[in-house]
Amino acid sequence: MKNFVDKNFESSIEILVNVLQNKNLDSKEASIVLPLIGSKKIREIETKLVSIHQNIKHLIIIGIGWSSLGAKAIMKFLGRKRRWYAELHFFETIDGDATYGRLHSIISSVTNIEELALCEISKSGGTLETKLLSEYIYDTLEKNFWSRPLRIVITGQGSQLESSALAQNDIVFHLEKMVWGRFSVFSHVGLVPLYLWGYNIELLLQGAQSVVDEFVRDPYTHAVSRETLWIMDWLSRGRNWYLNFFFDTSSVHIGRWFVQLFAESFGKESNPTYLFPVSATGTMDLHSIAQSVYAQGHPWLIEWIRCIPQEDNDVFREARDALYHGALHAAIDQGIPCRKTFIRRSEYDIAEWMQQKMLVIMLLSAICEVDAFDQPLVELYKSRAREYLTWKNAVSDE
Repeated sequence: MKNFVDKNFESSIEILVNVLQNKNLDSKEASIVLPLIGSKKIREIETKLVSIHQNIKHLIIIGIGWSSLGAKAIMKFLGRKRRWYAELHFFETIDGDATYGRLHSIISSVTNIEELALCEISKSGGTLETKLLSEYIYDTLEKNFWSRPLRIVITGQGSQLESSALAQNDIVFHLEKMVWGRFSVFSHVGLVPLYLWGYNIELLLQGAQSVVDEFVRDPYTHAVSRETLWIMDWLSRGRNWYLNFFFDTSSVHIGRWFVQLFAESFGKESNPTYLFPVSATGTMDLHSIAQSVYAQGHPWLIEWIRCIPQEDNDVFREARDALYHGALHAAIDQGIPCRKTFIRRSEYDIAEWMQQKMLVIMLLSAICEVDAFDQPLVELYKSRAREYLTWKNAVSDE
């Protein structure tokens, strides 16, 4: 493993640095360039949305997985909105009862259709779950208000969704061709909802850019490289369960974002050094995680992550500190490799952490000669689902 890492580490670093220095949006790693072109994106967002945002009280976001997870994770982590704007409602799963209840709750809280807007996100424009949710929500709103709401569409150029949106004079933002879903949080996919929620997206992009700038200046000793080599070192010793333990309940969705990023990028049949990502939240997961992880010990790596609030108003801080230190040192006592990370509750700091994780998984994958950007096995269940629906419709027509 050591020779393997030594052989690929320098060339993998050079690939990432070259993409960043040339702002190469045609490479597979294009998403790490997004913070460097952030001012252009901010101008486009403000130009298209500044005249309508103050009228919107509720923004319904329709998107599956990466289409909503990054923005939702940041929103939940940061908590209260900074300025004004819409309440965000994420519709990200085809659960009929839950969708019906949440949608009708929104409808009952508005007086006219102008207070509502939809943001539909699909790069291909053909995502099954997104299409089903969109059709249901549009039909329901038209039955209740006799008109269609403002629609904001984020999609790839040339998609069917783009064509229908332009035909109806909807607001359209394009997702770059080589920006892959799970790496898209600093594209329009993440920035548009967060802007409408009232967060400072300029500060967000500055945080992400700071990681990129520092990495280019000193890539071999940067925190990205140190974390990557730490993971690779322990992978070589058979520790392939990577737990990110967030000692803050506002980080639940940040944990989900981390799991999706690592699982979809590194979990490939061709990868002989598979890393299984796990996320947990303290203190609610502490008992179950402590018992199972401490008992197994050997296969685990743990990153302990704490949020530093902007205002120190945590009435349970002393107890939480004690539980955090107890859990951390008990893991160390069991011989489990641990890292510590602290994130301030701000746009700048959460963007720094997320940008670093995206660079880590790209570097880790490149070293292991794994394609971090495809997900071929996801198509297995999608094709089976389409087969079932085709069969079901054929039976219904008989």
